Amino acid sequence: MQKYFLILLGMRPEAIKLFPVINRLKGQRCIAITGCATAQNRHLLDPLLRLTKVVPDLDLNLMATNQMLNDLAAWLFCSIGQVSSCLRPTKTGLVHHRIPVSRPEAGLRSVDIYLPWPYGAFA
Repeated sequence: MQKYFLILLGMRPEAIKLFPVINRLKGQRCIAITGCATAQNRHLLDPLLRLTKVVPDLDLNLMATNQMLNDLAAWLFCSIGQVSSCLRPTKTGLVHHRIPVSRPEAGLRSVDIYLPWPYGAFA
């Protein structure tokens, strides 16, 4: 039975941690992956993707000039929901759909979700 994974790359720290995983999964016959860039920090993400030879299958290109966090969060939920509905992955960032989630730790964080700096509560 083949497993499907949707791997989301929004920011450079995620891509640094996930490119070896992506390259390893690509070599597995029983696994299908779809790479999806949200491009939250395109100017940092794209050079790393070129360096690691990771080419996302989808690019949501979600950032806009002077975008508010609420707008970004709304676009993320809507766009990723549409993507996952089409692909039916076994792992994705959609907890509210009760789909299992796996994510890399982005870095040191506090234990208080309301003070998660430096990376933010929605990373």
